[in-house]
This record gives sequence, structure tokens and C-alpha cells, in this order.
Amino acid sequence: MSRFERAVELQRHQAEIFHNPQYYVQEAYQDIYTHNQVEVGWPEGAQRIFEDLARPNTVGVLGVELGDEGKGRVVDNKLEFLLSIPGVTIAYVDRDNGGNNAGHTAENDDVKLALHQVPSGVLHPEVIGIMDTGMSINPDDLMTEVNYVESKVGDTRKKLILSESAVLNTDLERAEELLNKRKQGKASGGTGRGIGPSYAHHYDRLGFHIFDLVAENWRETLGEQYDRYQREFNLYGLDISQLEVPDLEQFKKTGEASTRNIGTKAEFLDRLESARVWMIDRDMVQNTFLIHQEIAGDLSKGIVFEKPKQSVYILGWEQDQI
Repeated sequence: MSRFERAVELQRHQAEIFHNPQYYVQEAYQDIYTHNQVEVGWPEGAQRIFEDLARPNTVGVLGVELGDEGKGRVVDNKLEFLLSIPGVTIAYVDRDNGGNNAGHTAENDDVKLALHQVPSGVLHPEVIGIMDTGMSINPDDLMTEVNYVESKVGDTRKKLILSESAVLNTDLERAEELLNKRKQGKASGGTGRGIGPSYAHHYDRLGFHIFDLVAENWRETLGEQYDRYQREFNLYGLDISQLEVPDLEQFKKTGEASTRNIGTKAEFLDRLESARVWMIDRDMVQNTFLIHQEIAGDLSKGIVFEKPKQSVYILGWEQDQI
């Protein structure tokens, strides 16, 4: 079979997987969890046409979007590999999509962490985590999560960076997810954490980003958003202040799922203000495009893309490095 014929056959196989994922997902689960088989390296027939352009000391970890696949463990393994390369003194973990869902687990000999928005790698002193442009960030939950992480591993200042362009996710988007379920008369498939609506409004230009929260007029901007939501909810006979949303702070304290009311506009804004002041005080919010510009040309810095949707760099690696 010629190289061209192999490439055509590979494309046909990928199309078959795309149109009939249910068969291949089941097979993959059996291989991984029953037979302990994991394929690594380049797929057979892949054309490595960009290899010469790839940035060294760079790894991408991409799952199949099925939840608890163990991506966190792979990221941790790749960090150890990068930090073992002569000349590499620091590594970054860049997460550029997803939000405060069930999360993933990071663990070493002494500490086990359940992470949600914070990238993997927080247990390594030489690692900096980047919550990048494509993430959906709930500031209140992020503050709770970082406080929880620091209770286990100590101060993480200067070890966590939040993109100013990340999508802003608030209680309003979580309320909208509840309303969508009511409109549909069934569960909408979301987790109740407002990630879907926050992404939807990123694309329809009705939502906000982290830079809107740190702006001087943030209270006016988010206050008007609260009023708009309240008017829409009134059409359905609902008072937005009385709607219950997930309470991560109570969950971290008790280990049991908890909810709280969104509250009045003043309460909603005061909760955001607490998280806003906390982020500004830590100098967490930054222009990550400039950070990537710096990293790209400095090979003393390794980088792992965790769940990369689109990568800043062209990735390349050898099979024996995976």
C-alpha cells in the first residue's frame, strides 16, 4: 500500500469513528480499564509534516471528552519528564478550555487534591499553572478552590495565572442553565454550573470576560446584567434572587453537595467584589498572550497543554517521550 493509500485509509477510519463513536468509545473503555492497554505515540500512517517546526520541550495532553480519563496523571507524568530535561528549569501547565465541573485529581505521596478550575501541576514547586483564554471561570469558586489548595500545599502566589480574556461565569449563567431546563421541560445536560450559557454568551457577545470584572466600572456593568436577567426570569414567574446554585465553599467544608441562593443584586455584586479584590491583590490576572510570547522562545521553559482545544505552539514529540 502506497503512502497516499495509507493516508486515504486513515481518513476513512477517522470518518467511521466520527460517525459511529458509540462503537469505538466502548472498545476504548475496554482496552483502557479492562485490558490496561493505552496506545501512545504517533498513529500508524500519520504524516509528520510539521515535525521540523515543532517547539521542543512541549507536550499536549488531549482526552476524548469522556470525563475521568486520568488526564491529570498523564500531565503530572509529562511534567516530571520535562523537568528532567537538561536546561529546563521551569514548566507551565496551560489549560485553555473547560470550567468548574467535576474536575480531576492530583496526587503525590503526601497530598491528594480534587481540582476543578486550577490546572494540574500545582503540587510541583517548579510549575506555573495558566488558566487561559478559553476557560470559563467562576471567580467565587476559584477563590474557594485556591484557598482549599493552599490549605494542603501552601502559598500558590505567582504559581497561578488567570487570563484577562477568560470567559466570566457567574451565578447568572448558572441561573440561566436552570431556566433552560424549565423551558425544555427536562434536564439540559449541563452540570448546573453555568458553563454552557457562559460559552454561548461568549460567542453571541452578550457575556463578559475577566477583564470586565477587573475594570473600574465592573459594578455598573454586572449590575445591569443582573437586572436584565431578573426581567427575563420575571416572565417565567421566577425571582432570580431565590434561585439556588451550587455552593463549592460548603462542599469543600462538608464533602456533601450544597446549594445557596443567588441573593439580591447587592449580595450578588458583593460576592463578586470579594473575589475581584482577591484576584487583584494576588496579581493573578494577566495578558497571557504576552506570557506565551515569552515562553515560546525560551527553551529553558517546558510547557504542557492540558486539554488543548487549540494550541499556541505546533506540538511535536517522539513516541519514547510519551
